[in-house]
Amino acid sequence: MGDMLLQCYRTKIKKEHKVAFVATFIVAMLIHMYKFSNTLQNHDSVFNFYADQNLLPSGRWALSFFAGFSSYFDLPWLLGVVSCFMIALTTVVIVALFDMKNPVLIVLTGALIAASPATTETFFFLYTADAYMISMFLSAIAVYLSRMGESRPLRWIVSGVCICVSCGIYQAYLAFSFMLTACYLIVRLLDNRCRRGECFKWLLMQLIMYVVSLAAFYVIWKMCMHFSGM
Repeated sequence: MGDMLLQCYRTKIKKEHKVAFVATFIVAMLIHMYKFSNTLQNHDSVFNFYADQNLLPSGRWALSFFAGFSSYFDLPWLLGVVSCFMIALTTVVIVALFDMKNPVLIVLTGALIAASPATTETFFFLYTADAYMISMFLSAIAVYLSRMGESRPLRWIVSGVCICVSCGIYQAYLAFSFMLTACYLIVRLLDNRCRRGECFKWLLMQLIMYVVSLAAFYVIWKMCMHFSGM
C-alpha cells in the first residue's frame, strides 16, 4: 500500500491536465463570480439557508453526506469555490478520456462545461451545487474507468460504484455519463479504433454495469427509506 501511494506521489501530472484544471477553474470562477459574490434568492434558497439536504423520498440518499463536505449553510463563496474545483476535475477526466492534446481545444472544452446552461442553472440552487458537481465528477470517472480495452475487474467495479453513488446524489447526472459514453464510442468509431466484436462486447459490459449499478441504487434507496421510517 505504501509503495502504491509513493508511486502515485511521484507520478508526473501531464501538462494538458494542468491546463484543463487551471483554465476551467479560472473560467468558471470568472463566469459565475457575480452569483458567488451576491445574495440572489429564489423560491428554494430562502428555505435552505441551513438544510441537511436529506431528500430520501426523492431518491437522493447520498446527497446529505456529500453536501456536508463543505457546509449545510448557504455560503456562496465556499460552495462556489468547491463547485468550480469539481468542475475543473471533471474537465481533467474528460480530457484524459478523449486523450486531448491541443491546449486551445482543452480550454474551450473547460469553458463549455463551466458556462453550459445546465451548470449555470445548478448555481441558482447554490446551497447544494457542490454536491451536484461531485455527482457530475463521479459520472465522468465512471466512464473513464470503463474505457474500451479495460480488462481489470476492479476498475469496472469502481466504475459501477461511481454510477450508483452519483445517482444517489442526483439521478440527473446519469444522463451525463450516458452522453460521455456515447461521445466516446463515436470518437472511437470515427478513428477506426474499434472493431465490431470489441464494440459489441464493450457495449454489453456497459449495459450490465449500468443495470447492476441502478439496481444497487434502488436497493440502497429502499433500505434507507425503510430504516429511516420515511
